Amino acid sequence: MVIVNLLLSYLRQRKCLLNNCVPQQPFENKEKTIQNVILRRQFHALSFTSNWNTSLSTNQVCYKVSSQAYNVYECESTTRRKSTHLKYSHSITNIPNDTTPIIIDRGNLHRFRIEVILPATSIDLHTDGIIQYHTNISMQQINFPTTNENLISDIKSGKAIAVTDASVSPYTSAGATSFVITSRDLQTSCNGAHGVPQGSTSMDSYRAKIYGIYGILVKLQYLVQNYNIKKGQITIACDSKAGLLNSLAYNSRASVAQGSFDILWAIQKIWKRHLPIKIIDQHVKGHQDATGKRLTFLETLNCIMDRKAKQYREYIEASSNYEYPNLHFYANWICNVKNIIITEN
Repeated sequence: MVIVNLLLSYLRQRKCLLNNCVPQQPFENKEKTIQNVILRRQFHALSFTSNWNTSLSTNQVCYKVSSQAYNVYECESTTRRKSTHLKYSHSITNIPNDTTPIIIDRGNLHRFRIEVILPATSIDLHTDGIIQYHTNISMQQINFPTTNENLISDIKSGKAIAVTDASVSPYTSAGATSFVITSRDLQTSCNGAHGVPQGSTSMDSYRAKIYGIYGILVKLQYLVQNYNIKKGQITIACDSKAGLLNSLAYNSRASVAQGSFDILWAIQKIWKRHLPIKIIDQHVKGHQDATGKRLTFLETLNCIMDRKAKQYREYIEASSNYEYPNLHFYANWICNVKNIIITEN
C-alpha cells in the first residue's frame, strides 16, 4: 500500500509538471538535510508563484514558511562538479530581490530536481549594448603591447604560449584570475586579470581557473578579428587538469549538472565557433617555486600568474565598487522571442 501511494504521488507530480502547474510543496524539517539534489536550470517563458525560490546571485534556495518567514537552504557539494544536497542555513523575513521561483520535482522519490523558471516579465539581457558594456569592462583589465607583430607572428606559426592561474579566498569567497598571452621570446605579450563572477556553482579554484581560460580565449578572439588571423596554433597552460579537460577536450556541450557550466558554455562557444586556430592544452605543475628546484619556462610563468592573481583578488576585496566582467553570461544567450530570452545558444 505504501508503494502504491508513493507511485500515485509520483504520477500526480509528473502530471502537474507536464501541465506547467506548481505542485504543493510539503515543508521539510529545517534540521533535515535534503539529500541528492540535482540542480538543473530550465528556462521557460512562464510566470507564476511558488513557495520555493532561488537566488541567482547566492545560489541559495528559500522556502516560504509563512507570509513573513522564509527558511534558507545552502546548496552544498560533495564533489567539485555537482551539487548533491540542500542544507538548512537560517531564516529570513524577506527574500533577495533577484530570486526566481522554482519547482522541486520529486520524480525519483530519493532525488530532488530543482527546475529554475524565468518569468515572462524578465528583462531582455541579450542586447548589443549590454554585451558591449561588459566587453569594455573586460578589455579595460587587459594590458596590450604597443606593437603586436611578434605575438601575431608566433600565433600564426604555432609558437605562442598562454598561461593562467587563479586565487580564491576561503574567507570572502572572492576569486580572481590572471593570464598572459606571449610570444616565445617574451618580447611581445598581453596580460591581464579579472575578478571571477559568481555563477552556476559556488566559487572555488576550479571555477576561477576555467574563467582564466575563458579570458585567454576572449583576448585571442580579439586578436584574430583585428589582425585577420586565418590559421595558427597556441599552447594554453594551466595547473588544473580538470579545468583543461572540461574546457578544451570535449566536442559535446557541458551538461547543466557540471560545475560552472555557464563558463564552460561560453568557452565552447568561442573555441568552436570563433577561433580558426588550433589550441594545445598543457598541464603545468603549480606552486613549483616552493620546491626550490630550477623552474621550467611554463612553471615560471605559472608562478608569476599565481602571484598576480592573488594581488588582484586582494585588490577586489579592498574595493567597494569593483565591477565584474559578466561577458560570459550575457554573450551566452542568443535566442529570444519578443525580447524575452527563452533558451541558451
